[in-house]
Amino acid sequence: MKSKIRRVVLIIILILLIATFAVSTFIWARNIFRSKKENNANRELAKTVEDARRDLETMEPTVESGNEEVKPKQPVFSDSGILYQYDALWQRNHEMAGWLEIKGTNIAYPVMYTPDYVEKYLRRAFDGSYAISGTLFLGDGWNPDGNYGLIYGHNMDDGAMFGHLLDYYSDAETAKKYSKIEFDTLTETREYELVAAFYSRIYGDYEEGVFRYYDYVGLPNEEYFDQYLASVRKEAVYDTGIDVRWGDKILVLSTCSYHTTNGRFVVVARYRPPEMQ
Repeated sequence: MKSKIRRVVLIIILILLIATFAVSTFIWARNIFRSKKENNANRELAKTVEDARRDLETMEPTVESGNEEVKPKQPVFSDSGILYQYDALWQRNHEMAGWLEIKGTNIAYPVMYTPDYVEKYLRRAFDGSYAISGTLFLGDGWNPDGNYGLIYGHNMDDGAMFGHLLDYYSDAETAKKYSKIEFDTLTETREYELVAAFYSRIYGDYEEGVFRYYDYVGLPNEEYFDQYLASVRKEAVYDTGIDVRWGDKILVLSTCSYHTTNGRFVVVARYRPPEMQ
């Protein structure tokens, strides 16, 4: 009798192990498929921009400069008033606000802005379908003519979105390779310079004297601007020494970090408008 019970128990355990293995295998395969599908879709978006940039090379007129022909650097706009290289994507989704790209990295993505619900693309692909990796999006108060923008992106295990942000910017030596951050609006190309990076977290309402970088929606005056920069430099794990002054535009990249509960990793860069140079 005991041997029969033992056999039944072993069979049940075996069935449970097989079922657990099957479910785990299914979840693993599903995640691999989903990751590949989402990454392919994002590569297609990047290819659309790359193709448009190649088109610009043939479309732009040349001017004589000595014995060689050079391309003028004037931007080219579509009939919609959008920079030509981003018009095709914008036509597909008018919630696109810009394009973020960091040369030498996998970061080359559209950036979305939905003021009525800023986290709309937290788990949505560019086309609005469900996507575990989401799409990069801007936080509250974004204004292309303003002086502050905060871009959120997931820290994905497969490296998508901001999955490698810590690899690029967590130490000063590596960060030098990626110190130029391109964030173009729909009407202006901008190259930002890396200022600093720091670890943070989401703070409780009861906590005082902390730097809630994610609560800023703009830097409305010089005093507020300077206070913000002082907080950044205080938190920074390194400071690049890049000069920042009133009139510069600040760009912040934010992703999850697992150094603590609700941890965040933050990159800060600045763009200096031509009239200030």
